[in-house]
Amino acid sequence: MVEIRITYETLFDLLRREKNREELQKLDDDFYDQVISYLREKQELISKKDERLFLSADKEKLKIQFQNIRRIVKELYEKREKKIIHMAVVKARTGSDVIDTTALLPTEREFFEEQVMIIQKYKESLLDCVLAVREIDIKTPYTANKIAAKAKVTAASDAEEAAYDDSAEGMAPAQTGGLVHHSSEAEKESAVVDTGEDSHFAVQKAPEGADENGLRKVKFKVSLPEFMGRGGEVLGPFREGEIAELDGTIADLLVRKGRAEVF
Repeated sequence: MVEIRITYETLFDLLRREKNREELQKLDDDFYDQVISYLREKQELISKKDERLFLSADKEKLKIQFQNIRRIVKELYEKREKKIIHMAVVKARTGSDVIDTTALLPTEREFFEEQVMIIQKYKESLLDCVLAVREIDIKTPYTANKIAAKAKVTAASDAEEAAYDDSAEGMAPAQTGGLVHHSSEAEKESAVVDTGEDSHFAVQKAPEGADENGLRKVKFKVSLPEFMGRGGEVLGPFREGEIAELDGTIADLLVRKGRAEVF
């Protein structure tokens, strides 16, 4: 059983430090295991049936705290994710071995190394070809095992978000102080899309409804932070109600996930 060494206050402090400092902050290697155990403990208290031992008012406060903990953990994850992607870009561009990766958690290190490889491969297949005045080599596929690994990461993100939603079932906005949690599969999903063709950056037919450039106009139904596009570019952040033209594949994904609607 994981020893819980975190509290609501320590989580808040970790988020504050991650937001206020440029470099990635050090966490215990089992940090996320601790978070799961901590949330599970809160969840069990919320599920208690004996109102004589647990007043209804106290239970409502605990529900609010439970949602706030999830919000803090989600924001902490996103701050670290952004820093890790930036570290990967620097590593891929410079090839430098002096980048400090000591603060990476084991799962984050795998994500970092995958991003470095993807960015390097894309640079080699496009920019290096252009600068060397030779044909663009966009048909060079990524290795199958890395694509499979990326699919596993996406599937894990979907499963984790579904578990979060299930854990808070029955907590209406009024019960949680108006805090509404929006799932973030679209925020996490990679720019690399398996087209089923020889190339994972192959030119595809424009999705139905897209213009001749493969772009589709969508209106966002929820606010989204920055995320990486298919070409490694940073997209967003986007506000709820904002209208934008996006790559048709990404637009389809956002619409399918309920994050946006065709405009």
